[in-house]
Amino acid sequence: MKNKILLVFLNVYILNSCNYKNDQQMNNNSFSIINQFEVPPNAESEFIDFFSSHIKLINSQRGIIDCRLFKASNNENVLSFISIVRWKNQEAAINAKVRIDSTNKESGVDIKEFQEKYNIKVVNRSFSEIPVL
Repeated sequence: MKNKILLVFLNVYILNSCNYKNDQQMNNNSFSIINQFEVPPNAESEFIDFFSSHIKLINSQRGIIDCRLFKASNNENVLSFISIVRWKNQEAAINAKVRIDSTNKESGVDIKEFQEKYNIKVVNRSFSEIPVL
């Protein structure tokens, strides 16, 4: 499909994903947040549990198109994961971030503390889709 994410060159496999929303929501103006996580092998299960729980909150937000988590299969010393969260537009992503941050604060969830505890390194990037097809 035209707007599906194809990562053949990354040698990754799908580890976990959120449910796709209606395909009609996908358009050429989508906004994506792509995060890379470097996780020590001894913290993999904690990372997966935390991500699985947190992504449910993200997936409940208005304007979400889809979200995916990929795991690289090439290094034994550090596990590399990439999450891709696509939004209808940048405004939807910004509004969701405000709501998610508020919910985390109310619930006592501290993502930075979790990352420090398990020595997880994160690279955050935001991208706007460029229609090429």
